[in-house]
This record gives sequence, C-alpha cells and structure tokens, in this order.
Amino acid sequence: MKLTRIKGKRRQLALQLAFSIIVFIAIILLVNTSILISPKSGMHTKNTTISFEWVGLNDALVDENPGFTSPVLISKNNPVAELKPGIYYWKSGFGRAHQFTIDSEVSISVNPALMNNDTTYKIENQGNTKILVKIVGLITGNIILEPEAITYQENVSGIEKIEASQND
Repeated sequence: MKLTRIKGKRRQLALQLAFSIIVFIAIILLVNTSILISPKSGMHTKNTTISFEWVGLNDALVDENPGFTSPVLISKNNPVAELKPGIYYWKSGFGRAHQFTIDSEVSISVNPALMNNDTTYKIENQGNTKILVKIVGLITGNIILEPEAITYQENVSGIEKIEASQND
C-alpha cells in the first residue's frame, strides 16, 4: 500500500513537471511569435517607403536575403523603412517570414524650362530607380538621374528623341 502511494505521488509530480514545461514553452512561443499584417506576403508596390505593421512584442527584421544575413531592424516606435526596388523578406520573432516586392519604375518628364531661351529643357526622374537618359539629336549625350533628381540641359537643339532606361 505504501509503495503504491509513493508511485502515485511520483506520477503526480511527473505530470505537474510535464505540465509546467508545456506551459513554459507555450509562453516562450507566444512572446516570440507575431502576426504580420502589412506588407502582406506576395505584395507588389512601386512605393519605396514601406510601412510595417504587426501584432507582437518583438521588433521586425527586413532583408533582401531569406536567410536574414544582413537584416535591417524595424522598431515598433518607427515602423517605416526607405528601401530600393527589389525582393524583400520580413519577420518578427520566430514567425514565418513574408515576402514582398518593390518594383522598379522608370519614368521621366521632359519640359521646356522656360528660362532664357527655348533650348533649355527640364528633365526629371519621376521613377523610383536610377535611370540613364539618352538624348538623341544634333548633339547626343547621356545623363544619369537618381530618383527624384532634376537636371537642366541647356542649349539642346534639334532633339529627335529622349530615351530612359534603368541604370543599376
């Protein structure tokens, strides 16, 4: 009878220990797991300013590598990052990573600058990536424009065409 009681207490202690370990592991997983809200997995955008939103206690990581070899830390205090076009992965805690893509956009505007003469043109990069602008005419030349950069080309006469292409 005494032996049966000891075995019963050992069994009860073992069950309590197992339950405590399970609760401890569940708490660790809950604390280190987040729900990723935005950007959604598979999202495509041309906007290079990305706002991150998640539910959880941890900061988030974003990287161009799915192995997070050189991540950028995104804090809940400032959940915005300025990123260049490319494919990105982001996660928080031990959760699964989401992937999103910032697509390149090549876009320029060319307008007469209306300065002192008719041969000055304002060329503006309105895209989100560096571009090579080729001006073809009596004088042919190239310029490279960063996103949102503006240049003025003076004394450009006889323009036949202006071409823009992505310049990595």
